[in-house]
Amino acid sequence: MSPTRVPLIFGTMTIGQAGVGAVRNSDLTECGEIISVFKSNGHKELDTARMYGNGSTEHWLSELDLGDCSIDTKVYPVNPGDHAPSALRATFFASLEALKRKKVRVLYLHAPDRSVPFEETLEEMNKLHSEGSFEIFGLSNFASWEVAEVVGICKAKGWVRPKIYQAMYNAITRAIEPELVPCCRKLGLRIVVYNPLAGGLFAGKVTSVADAPTAGRFNTTTASGKMYRDRYLKNGNFDALNHLKSVAVEHDLRLTEIALRWCQHHSVLGPEDGVILGASSAEQLKQNCEDSAKGPLPDAVVAALDEAWEMSQRTASTYWRRRLTDLSAQLSASDASDTWKDVESTAHALANGLRVRDGAVDNHTALGQTTLPQALATLFASALHGAAIPSLPYIPAVFELLRVSANLCMDHDENRGQLLEVGLPQAIVSLLEGYAESIPNPPTSTPLPLTIPHLKVVRTAIGVLLNVSLNYDPVISRLRSLDSGLTIMKLCTTIYPPASWLTAAPSSSEENMPEAQEESWSLRSTISSWAWKTIVNLKEVKDETLQIFNPDVLPLLTPALAAFCPPFASSSILFREDSDMFSTLVQADFEVLEESCTLIESLSLDVEDVRLSLARGLNFPAEHGGVPCLCTILDFIETGDCPPSWATAFSEPDKKRRERVFSNCKAALIKSVVEVAGEERNEDVLWDDSEADNPGGEFVCKMIHWIKKYISDMDSSTSETSPAANSLTGRDDLVICASLSLGNLARREKTSTVLLSPPHSLAPLLASRHLLSPTTDIKVKHGVIGLLKHLAQSCAQSPTIHDALLHAEVVKHVSRSGVWDEKTDEMADIVQVGAIGIVKYMCNANVENTFALVLPTEGEDPVLPTGMSLIMALVKRTKSTPVRSEGTRVLVNVIKSLWSNDPAASPADAAATATLQGINSADVLAEKQKKRQDSMQAVLTPDCALALASLVCRSAKYPLLVNEGVVALSLMSTIKAGGPLALTAILTPIPIDAPLAEPVSATPSTSGDLTSGSDVSSPVVTTPSTRGRMPIPHNTLDMLIAVLRNVDNPANFQMEVRVNVCSFFAQLTRHTSGSELDRVKDSVRPVVESVSENLQSAANKGDQEMLVKATKKLLDLWA
Repeated sequence: MSPTRVPLIFGTMTIGQAGVGAVRNSDLTECGEIISVFKSNGHKELDTARMYGNGSTEHWLSELDLGDCSIDTKVYPVNPGDHAPSALRATFFASLEALKRKKVRVLYLHAPDRSVPFEETLEEMNKLHSEGSFEIFGLSNFASWEVAEVVGICKAKGWVRPKIYQAMYNAITRAIEPELVPCCRKLGLRIVVYNPLAGGLFAGKVTSVADAPTAGRFNTTTASGKMYRDRYLKNGNFDALNHLKSVAVEHDLRLTEIALRWCQHHSVLGPEDGVILGASSAEQLKQNCEDSAKGPLPDAVVAALDEAWEMSQRTASTYWRRRLTDLSAQLSASDASDTWKDVESTAHALANGLRVRDGAVDNHTALGQTTLPQALATLFASALHGAAIPSLPYIPAVFELLRVSANLCMDHDENRGQLLEVGLPQAIVSLLEGYAESIPNPPTSTPLPLTIPHLKVVRTAIGVLLNVSLNYDPVISRLRSLDSGLTIMKLCTTIYPPASWLTAAPSSSEENMPEAQEESWSLRSTISSWAWKTIVNLKEVKDETLQIFNPDVLPLLTPALAAFCPPFASSSILFREDSDMFSTLVQADFEVLEESCTLIESLSLDVEDVRLSLARGLNFPAEHGGVPCLCTILDFIETGDCPPSWATAFSEPDKKRRERVFSNCKAALIKSVVEVAGEERNEDVLWDDSEADNPGGEFVCKMIHWIKKYISDMDSSTSETSPAANSLTGRDDLVICASLSLGNLARREKTSTVLLSPPHSLAPLLASRHLLSPTTDIKVKHGVIGLLKHLAQSCAQSPTIHDALLHAEVVKHVSRSGVWDEKTDEMADIVQVGAIGIVKYMCNANVENTFALVLPTEGEDPVLPTGMSLIMALVKRTKSTPVRSEGTRVLVNVIKSLWSNDPAASPADAAATATLQGINSADVLAEKQKKRQDSMQAVLTPDCALALASLVCRSAKYPLLVNEGVVALSLMSTIKAGGPLALTAILTPIPIDAPLAEPVSATPSTSGDLTSGSDVSSPVVTTPSTRGRMPIPHNTLDMLIAVLRNVDNPANFQMEVRVNVCSFFAQLTRHTSGSELDRVKDSVRPVVESVSENLQSAANKGDQEMLVKATKKLLDLWA
């Protein structure tokens, strides 16, 4: 049983040939005495290594009487490759020969040789163990993740596993505690520690960095001396020791005793572990053994040791080798190529270890808190040597450093912050900018010529930016400020132009081999994929107005669309169709297309400058450096198709799914085109009158061409024959795009006139059965009806527009389109309101349109419902407030057109027209009069009257709508049959389920002048009121009384509205009588009298004279 709680092991590094390494004991007699002291204190484990004393230590040990002591030795990889199987065996056998033994107890891998795959080294260790050359496999100076990797390999292969780990550890150097100790405990490795006295610092002879000796352990000439100086000569360590001195004096303890007793009783070590003691003399060793056998320290001393660790922790060395920090310091002194190879191998091993995310220990947090982030930034900058991109000799090191960075910050916000603080993301953006400088302007369809090493660097650099910024706002903000999105986009679109691999030739002779080509295109496609993920991440911000792109990105995005337009490449020069790489690249092309279309759509919707730039580029190619962006988008919408390669690369279900996504891509670009056309500042850009033969210009003519060809091809198509290759049969998407775009450009009378005049003559096309029929897709109807609505808005002012729409029988075709029958589609309300708008404007323009809406078509069998009846049925059943209000306003315009004597419908005008056409004018007049009478009878119904009353009752906030309803009810009451209908309607209870949506023509205004187009006879504005809310009216009579009072209403009803209400009551009296009329009079008379009295006493009567006369006239009538 060990006399100490934690067994002691004697470290023999000081024994050997004089003047070599750290050797201080060369006399064999003296060495024998040291061993005797160790044994006499009850210990018998000896530790050595092949590298100690340049090999002389093991030879000296063979000359000593060791008795039953065990010997452990180690093989250090002095040079890369020293742990290759043959080299490892040779070095170990040299140890056995020097020790004059056939076996040792423990054979350690003294440090990882990362230039040799671990599997090769471990297989050789297993062979040596099987041969009986050692008993226990040990590791030293390996990182915890490497320990886990080694154990995992051995376990999987059934090889001997490591059972012991030798680590640097003492009271002021505790780096093993967070990660290595838990790892070893979990994996069953004994822990033995070296440097318990911190390289002799606890002896107190060295008190500062300045007075450190240049000989002995801290010599300046040997590698081990430099290692010890780097490891322990740090201000943090001396601060910690100075902090302990007063505590030691207070408790009458030596610092060395404190250090050794701490290891025994207060460290993480247990009785199964070990502490390695060195010695320069037998007396020193005796004292250290005795101190180690003593009991625990006083609590105050332990607390002081913990405080000392806090002081030294920030600069403490890590327990594993080689550190990138050490290499960074070494390179600052000498930029040697061998050192860069060490950087490469060390970073490679570290990057591999950091790939383990769910291991026994949290390596990422521990490493992030060290100087590693700063070392990465420093080494990265050094490797570039002032250039924009790395030269060939330094590419491997840059690549591995980037791998470490990417793995260190993955899913780790603290490490992301650390890397941001040392400026690494910014440096990587600069690196990518360096690569982007070689991109031609404008970009070509030929892939950017980069060798495989450079492609690896670009790929991994983008991977770092993705990992460091993913859902981490501080880095995202920094990268956005650097315009990194545009840099990444430039690179990914030129390194991997979609479909370029189909025709690409090898970029250099050395990369002409199939394996190299496959690796090159694999890297290129991965760069594209990671770049798009990074771009998407950079775009994800809460404020959508903060865009990472401007119009400069458009010529980078649109060329991808051309890859999906015929003609297509028949086959790939590089890859067979049945190869995995072929499928991978086809998938990569698809992903680029999807992302490009999504981004173009997003930018078109959100960024005004992008919409303006796309339009300008149509007529000014220099806008996008000669890349015809908008034309490319239009060509893709028209001719884009799934390439033949899909049939080979994808299974049928996958192909079907991608075809649906492809359609979505076109839909996204259609939205973009419509948005561009809808930008108000683009009207004069897209509309071009410079060519008389192409009125409207290139864009307008293309849109019209789509509509015309669609209808022509649909007319000529049959179920027996397949459409031609360029046929637009069934291309509803083109009609949707064209109609919506033209609708946005048809908001002016001038442009509407051109669209409806030769050579375009759109009216009969838009009324085609292919565009307006019950079977037409609702989205097509949406576009066509929207365009017709914009065209119809100007028909009252333009005979050309009106005549074109009238002769095309637009009212009839809209009524027969089934649009007012739509009940389920979510777009139905929008389309229904649009169709209602068409007939509302057209009925206001000419009574012939009213006849077409109200009367059944002559000679029709069976007789179909009229448009007016469909609208009224819709108004009655709908829950949509806009449909209800706008549908009723159609009725208002119908009544006004039928009851009016407009010049367009005058007898003289009609007679003149009839004479010109050789028709008997009397017959024409009689026919027109009959239609008028029939139409009036058609709307003199209880449903129509109630609809008008409901419009008034529900429009408390909108005097315009109240006025329209009152005027229509007044007109209806001028007919004997209409009065009773109006009277009953205003007394019928009206459920108020929701306030009306604000109609376009009833927008509140503070102006006294309201002219709502031409569809209102008594224009009135809404004046905001702050007088509170009126009681909810139970019927229209209540609402009319409230209008007359004009107190506590949500809106101020102007005099004209109140005058029209008085006129309505007066008109109502002429054709009604009985109890219902008496009820109206009893309710209204007191209000009118009160209003009249208030007006009579008002100081300023000028603007109220009309209402004074109206109230007096009504009271006189009811007297």
